Amino acid sequence: MDDKLQNLKVMVIDDSKTIRRTAETLLQREGCEVITAVDGFEALSWQLLDYIAFINPESPLLNSASFYSAQLMMFFKGRR
Repeated sequence: MDDKLQNLKVMVIDDSKTIRRTAETLLQREGCEVITAVDGFEALSWQLLDYIAFINPESPLLNSASFYSAQLMMFFKGRR
């Protein structure tokens, strides 16, 4: 286990349950705090800006570019 990953907050976003569960298991073994979401809309609804997000770039509902753009807008809106 790498101490650098201890308590790292990671969000895994993918429409495949297998990919979500596999990534979750591997990251948790390394000490990460992991949450999963089926799509970018679900992940954005939590408004968790302190998590590193891994999202399928070809997500059918909200691709990674749109997800990160929305996160940036939430981040800067919260800084006012």
